[in-house]
Amino acid sequence: NSRDRVLAEVRAAHKLTPAQQAVRPVVLVGRDTRPSGARLCALLADGARALGASVHVIARAVTTPEMHTRVVRCNEQTKPAARLPFETVDGDAWDRAEADEFVRSLCDAFEALVSHAAQRRDDRSAAAAPLPVIAVDAAYGVGGPRLRAGADELRRRSLLDVRVLNAPA
Repeated sequence: NSRDRVLAEVRAAHKLTPAQQAVRPVVLVGRDTRPSGARLCALLADGARALGASVHVIARAVTTPEMHTRVVRCNEQTKPAARLPFETVDGDAWDRAEADEFVRSLCDAFEALVSHAAQRRDDRSAAAAPLPVIAVDAAYGVGGPRLRAGADELRRRSLLDVRVLNAPA
């Protein structure tokens, strides 16, 4: 059948070993904000499932860095024949947890980058020195909501006051 022919062509083109061929393919599908995004995601997911992949479609638009982070985390957690993170819990719950973890990890990295901030925070009285302020124009892009979440987290940690401009609700 055509599915077997396509798989054989992929295996031959990539010179996959029998051990590599035994690993179940995993496809995470994210989309941007273009009107065609949802339909393209559905077509990609259908095609990947037809070829035997385990597929998880993220329900909302995601940024490229957020998608990359999810792929890396999924690869770290996945062993051949193991259940995937999004298979063990409700997929939407996994998406929300991953989105929150993405924001926390970016804020952790920022805090490490400005390690002197902890000392400044300890030395600062509530009214004495305001947080440094930065304005970011999100250009109504898909990253706006994640940026807002990150801004809230940075403010909560007393590291930076991020003013997010032109972000979708």
